[in-house]
Amino acid sequence: MGIFGNRALKKALNTSKVEKNRQELEQRYNDYQSFLNSDRLQNFLDLEKEVNSTNFITNKKKVESLKYKKSNIFKQEKEFSKLSSNKLIKQYYTIVNKSDIENLTDTKEKKIYDKVKSSDALRREQELRSIIESDDFKKEKQFLQDNNRFNNSEEGKKYAEYSELLKDDGIKAYLKMRDKNIFESIEKSSNVYMEDFSQSKLDLDNWTPAYPMAYDFLKKSYSLEGEYQIYEPGNIQLNNKQAILNYKSNKASGLMWTKEFGFINKDFNASSAILSHGRSLKKKYGRFEAKIKISGSKSITQNFWLQSENADNRIDILKSTKDGRAGISAIIKNSDGSFNRNSQIFKEVKLEKDYFIFGLEWNKDYIAWTINYHEVKRIQNKSFHEPMYLNFSSYSNIEPKSVASAMHIDWVRIDELK
Repeated sequence: MGIFGNRALKKALNTSKVEKNRQELEQRYNDYQSFLNSDRLQNFLDLEKEVNSTNFITNKKKVESLKYKKSNIFKQEKEFSKLSSNKLIKQYYTIVNKSDIENLTDTKEKKIYDKVKSSDALRREQELRSIIESDDFKKEKQFLQDNNRFNNSEEGKKYAEYSELLKDDGIKAYLKMRDKNIFESIEKSSNVYMEDFSQSKLDLDNWTPAYPMAYDFLKKSYSLEGEYQIYEPGNIQLNNKQAILNYKSNKASGLMWTKEFGFINKDFNASSAILSHGRSLKKKYGRFEAKIKISGSKSITQNFWLQSENADNRIDILKSTKDGRAGISAIIKNSDGSFNRNSQIFKEVKLEKDYFIFGLEWNKDYIAWTINYHEVKRIQNKSFHEPMYLNFSSYSNIEPKSVASAMHIDWVRIDELK
């Protein structure tokens, strides 16, 4: 079954819901990219880096753990209070404040003055007084006595701004997207081609309504040996922003390529249509997607495939089965003329019920098929390492009865993988 089991694939088959979710994801990605360049986000990222730094966290814990009564400031105040309450020092200041020291006559006061003036205690008291009365000391004391000291600090204000930004809807959305990497499927590729068939005529600069190999020489379409229909550009209809490849039971004549005789004229009982990028866009690796539905007879094969210049090597991104289910395959021609085919059928996908988005992701290491953006099969890439181009066709490998069938292509997209 591949990456997804039957149940998971069934859940992925609601194409309108899947496509809506994809469009919303792409819109969110565009908004996300715009937000990445905003000053608000840059401010948040700068703050996030700072507040989560080791220095910031360490300092925050240190500031929040500070206690006034355990601080050096408290110790200095306590020491100063004790010294300034000392009896002799108090007497000393009383004498200094009331007397003319030069003409001091009181023997007792002069004795006290001389004793205290040169003492270590007075020197320390005056040193502490100078410290305690300084603006720096007062600010530090006020800081330590503030229970919200960190919040009121410059770092605290930055932390508060950071915390407030975490509540911002845009920031919350950014973090959710960043942490979950929900844009991986978008970021891994870039679009190089998009076709929605909105024009009134087929863009012949990009599309060839025929096999491309001999178109420049013939200037018309042709069939290959063993095919039962001629491909006619008139069977390609552009309507309601979609390309419709019609298969019809009708008498028609045209060229067929044969190995023995080259091009020969042949009458057919059916006509159909083919679209190819073979003359415009060849890619080595990438993601190729198309939104497709079929209508009419299920007996006609509807095919969306990649092909190299070696026509025998191809990857079927979609190849409908005779009961209208989705098939995929990778085909390599061996040197002895035999073929290696790696194929699978998804019976859950009923092609006439709805549009489905069929995709292929191809790089040097692997080939992965997707249906509605969900991977359904992956193989190691051992053989496909040359440029390829995409094609769409509607055909039958048996002589058709009176049938009508059509492939409806809503859009085509090619992305380059990063």
